[in-house]
Amino acid sequence: MCGTDGKQASAAQPESQSALKHNQETKGRNSYYYAHNRKFEVPEDAKVVRGPGLICGGPPEKLSSTAVPAQKIEKKPEAIRNYTWNEDDTLMKVSVDGGAIASATLEGTKCEFMDDEFTLSVMVDGNEHRLQVTLKKKIDPSGCKFRVSKGKGVRITLAKADKGKWMDLVKNKK
Repeated sequence: MCGTDGKQASAAQPESQSALKHNQETKGRNSYYYAHNRKFEVPEDAKVVRGPGLICGGPPEKLSSTAVPAQKIEKKPEAIRNYTWNEDDTLMKVSVDGGAIASATLEGTKCEFMDDEFTLSVMVDGNEHRLQVTLKKKIDPSGCKFRVSKGKGVRITLAKADKGKWMDLVKNKK
């Protein structure tokens, strides 16, 4: 066995310690390697909880041999942002044209009318396109309707609850 100076170490001298042990002994609690020196013991009265979903140590355990079916991820509807409108004293007409809406079908289109809002939902190629509008004034839902114009889009007719000009379709946000 050779020492650092290349000379044979005497049998009476103990082998030098590792740098880790030397650092732990010389610096104590301030040692960079202090965490390696601690001894952990589980008390006799410790309660060990085991069960599904808990990690208790030991070798890995296979949870399941069957494949978990992929969950159906619901797509968020795409907002329809482009539409036009015009009005007379008794009706408000809204047109949604172009883009994917030009491919709308009657079967894939629905429109819900409420007193002060309407929601148009159009399914095209598995994607939902939605226009939801809070109206400036009240409408008569029983007099409202929509139609699908092949190759163009959707036309919505809103029956006004009270006669008169609205001058705007959407309720002003305050």
